[in-house]
Amino acid sequence: MRFPSSAISFCSRVLAVAAVFAVSPVVRTLGAQDKKPGPTYTNSTPLAADEVLAKINTKPVPPAPSRTVFSSVAGVYTDRLQSDGSVIGRGGSAGVPRGEIESAPFGDRKGGPLGAGRLAAAYDRPGIDASDSQRRLQLYDRVFVDLPTTGSGDVGRLLLVFRKGEEISDDAQIMIPTGIVRIDSKAAGQPALGSVVRQFGEIRLDQLVTPLPADRSTSVAPVTVTAGPSEKVIYIASNPDLPSLQNYVVLSSNAGNGVRVGDWFTLIDASIDPQYPAPSVPAAVAEVVKVTPFGVTAILIDQDQPRIRKGMVARLTSRVR
Repeated sequence: MRFPSSAISFCSRVLAVAAVFAVSPVVRTLGAQDKKPGPTYTNSTPLAADEVLAKINTKPVPPAPSRTVFSSVAGVYTDRLQSDGSVIGRGGSAGVPRGEIESAPFGDRKGGPLGAGRLAAAYDRPGIDASDSQRRLQLYDRVFVDLPTTGSGDVGRLLLVFRKGEEISDDAQIMIPTGIVRIDSKAAGQPALGSVVRQFGEIRLDQLVTPLPADRSTSVAPVTVTAGPSEKVIYIASNPDLPSLQNYVVLSSNAGNGVRVGDWFTLIDASIDPQYPAPSVPAAVAEVVKVTPFGVTAILIDQDQPRIRKGMVARLTSRVR
């Protein structure tokens, strides 16, 4: 007996539905009553070795300082500005590194030191048509040098390269070092041939050269003095709006003060608001790096007040013995 295909299809569907209802008591969604709470751990709960993923030791966060560089809270300045010369990037906390001396601007006679030489011409020729007046020399570039009349021009001698800066008086001008040139060879009747071995700024032809002064770097801390002589700030390098640590300043140079490299000056902020007058306060400490008859160059190594400006009084507070 044969059944029609439609009857077979209908029976298959009925059997499939019956099978679903037959297993439905077994298959169901887990309810809240089936969920078991997981274990709760505290700091004192011991864990098995295979349950520890990482061990982190925590400690209380220290409170934030109540005073910042922008704070108006009055500070006790009697124990401030007791710097030991420790500044990030400096070689040590006592003494003046040689590099700070060599790169420091300095006061000299108007027009530059007597007998100064100059960078006469570039050794390497340009690959395109260009004026040498626009050329900038880089480290290890070779350059022809008109030797200064002072000092020897022996092979291996180091010369300080500098450019003229602003005038600080009727007969004095700031000189700004840009690099150091070493004399490599020389021939009679020709400029000496040198190479750039250090660079502090933009080196161009026609900049002046003079023998590099003897190394006057120091490695001793100065001793505090009382009633030291006073000078005034007459120049601030690069003219920043807010000079800060590692900025150079040039102070006046009065005869007889006996200032030496390594001495410390404390800059005094005497500015007042006429409506709310207040005593003068220490603003910064500057360490002497170069001394000439035309000015005393110092570098800021500590600072307590935000503003350093021309005309500020600087009092000698520590001397190198």
